[in-house]
Amino acid sequence: MQRAHFFLSRSCHENIRLAKERSFWTTSRHVEESLGDSFMKAPAVILIFLENGADHFAGFAKMCSKALYRGQPALRWKEFSGGGNIKLQWISRCSLPIAATKHLRNSLNHGKAVYAGVDGSKIQRTTGQRL
Repeated sequence: MQRAHFFLSRSCHENIRLAKERSFWTTSRHVEESLGDSFMKAPAVILIFLENGADHFAGFAKMCSKALYRGQPALRWKEFSGGGNIKLQWISRCSLPIAATKHLRNSLNHGKAVYAGVDGSKIQRTTGQRL
């Protein structure tokens, strides 16, 4: 993961549960575009999952595809519309308490705590590796 790109993926409990079960993810078109650009440039793109309102990270996964639209399973995502399915390979489905990460800052988000980013926020590589 020396040259990987890291992104925060925030969503509701139902979407993260579905992503863990089916190994797919979806997001807004704007975030999808950023992820797709990184997928083409970086050797690996890692999504770090955080459930809205939760006190823990929900795992992390490697992107295995850009957003796909044809021949994809119909998944019932909540609060997302129009995005394609991004194939995932889960690296960890384990929880990581936010309290254990409060010291980690993201210089790509004005030095805020890494958990303070919005969906699709790029995370500084060294911070992503520490997570």
